[in-house]
Amino acid sequence: MNGLSEVFAAVRPRPEVAARYRAQGWWRDRTPLDDLRDAAATVPGRVALINWRHAERRVCRLTFAELAGHVERHAAGLSRLGIARGDVVAVQLPSWWELAVLALACAHRGAVFMPMHVDTGAREAERMLAATAAGVLVTVDRWGNSEPARALADRAGRLPALRHLVVIGDDLPAGALDYGACLRDAPGTCEPTPLGPDEVALLHASSGTTGHPTWALHSFNTTHAALARGQRAGEASTAPAASARAVLASPAYARGYRQVIAATVLSRGPAVFADCHDPRAVLDLIATYEVARLPSTPIGLERLAQAQLAEPRPLTGLRLAISFGSSLYAHQARLIRQAFGVPLLNAWGSTEASACTSTTQGDPPDWAEHSIGRPRPGVELRLEPPGQAGTGQSGMREDGMREDGMREDGMREDGMREDGAGEDGVGEIAVRSASVCLGTVDRDGSGLAWRPDDTGGWYHSGDLARDDGRGGLRHVGRVAERISCQNRLVPVFSVEEALHAHPDIREVAVVGYHDPRAGQRAAAVIVPAPGAGPPEVAELRRFLTDCGMTSWYHPTRVRAVPALPRTAMGKVRKDLLRRQLEDAGDMGTETT
Repeated sequence: MNGLSEVFAAVRPRPEVAARYRAQGWWRDRTPLDDLRDAAATVPGRVALINWRHAERRVCRLTFAELAGHVERHAAGLSRLGIARGDVVAVQLPSWWELAVLALACAHRGAVFMPMHVDTGAREAERMLAATAAGVLVTVDRWGNSEPARALADRAGRLPALRHLVVIGDDLPAGALDYGACLRDAPGTCEPTPLGPDEVALLHASSGTTGHPTWALHSFNTTHAALARGQRAGEASTAPAASARAVLASPAYARGYRQVIAATVLSRGPAVFADCHDPRAVLDLIATYEVARLPSTPIGLERLAQAQLAEPRPLTGLRLAISFGSSLYAHQARLIRQAFGVPLLNAWGSTEASACTSTTQGDPPDWAEHSIGRPRPGVELRLEPPGQAGTGQSGMREDGMREDGMREDGMREDGMREDGAGEDGVGEIAVRSASVCLGTVDRDGSGLAWRPDDTGGWYHSGDLARDDGRGGLRHVGRVAERISCQNRLVPVFSVEEALHAHPDIREVAVVGYHDPRAGQRAAAVIVPAPGAGPPEVAELRRFLTDCGMTSWYHPTRVRAVPALPRTAMGKVRKDLLRRQLEDAGDMGTETT
């Protein structure tokens, strides 16, 4: 039994909810494993995965038959390692085809799949493994300047539940198992013991709505609903059937998992993905495989656009670019349209609530930089007064009537509800749909942070928006100051927690500031300890490195202040700190 087994059992959807989503066509009685078996039987020779390995300078291709064979062998290997139904399997790998195979092997074995980004530092990885009582970790010996396997091997004594460390590479720490010998190349099969489509099958790391790190607990059906929504919205019409899809998000993230794994076996079209962020390599893949849809974050699309303008390629298959994940600036949108010459859409969703809104090709050509669009099919959205999120105040009564007297199923035709934004028209987005996760769990393993039953199914996103004037929403910020550095979210709470242990720091607040190369970076605003001077940036980075913290979490700027500005309720005014940092403009240590 794993450390969260009781939590997993407690977050099953209510039967009436599951029945309604099945009747509406969002949920089903199948899993991606069933889709893979069908694909391997009907189109065995068709390519499923196209994976660029940058260090090796080569493309790896797997057909559906090869993918199914790898999944069988890996599942048998997990069985030999003692993994049983409901156990947690942790995977910390680059964007390699092996990650996709392991995800499907977990589905075969009935294990809960927990991907961790390859750059996750040993400190965070240890906490995640301890909280979930993961029985197996599959990782790599070296990646860039880090040695993930050796770093975790040094901490294995504090992880009694971790029975096996499986490593891809030649440099195996003492006690580790070779990936090829025990999983990839080992013969044999095992009887499938899959989880049901409504059970917790995936743990996706999220920064949460308060900056406190959480996991989103997803089932195969909550994942499938986001894909079904795209099909019903007509997104498939932008590309021929079974065409290649570019996937710029790592399969370690919820969106990457959906597109590399679930969408591939469902659509029977190949996923094209790389283990690097080199825009030239990515553009070469898009050109070679005539990719039709290009989804990425604003900073990711901006980098690709700059590279395309500097060295144009014939992107003859490209039909659409889609921005997601953070605010899209006007200068970025203009650059993207100039470089690719295709419509640009702007979409909004989250790890917990996937694929919720999007602009469309029927909107004005420049609408993407003004709006995150309207609710997609099957999505209910409403704006709630900022500050009430997470209190369980859903605006509903137990009899299904809203407090304003409208029936619970009474939506506007555009999917929006007329609920209570603040006086300035800004409210926090609350969402309810078949793709919302089954619950969230504090990443320290302390238990459920949110479950649908507590709020009538409404998930409070932490994102702030106002009406865009055309029936959709304009994103204006976040309740929690999440920082997106190089397309990845910095867990602000964890960084602050670590810095509080520094002997020269009395108080600290971590905020984001704009950086043209990374989108955002973290800055540490500190109140020095009595008698101490402000630490330099290099000192703080060394301190966090010694803690085992992921390198891209580190602040790249430090500002010392006599006191942190606070509201009457005692909350730190991070909006004010951020403006002060932008006004100062210095990348080094500052004092005031």
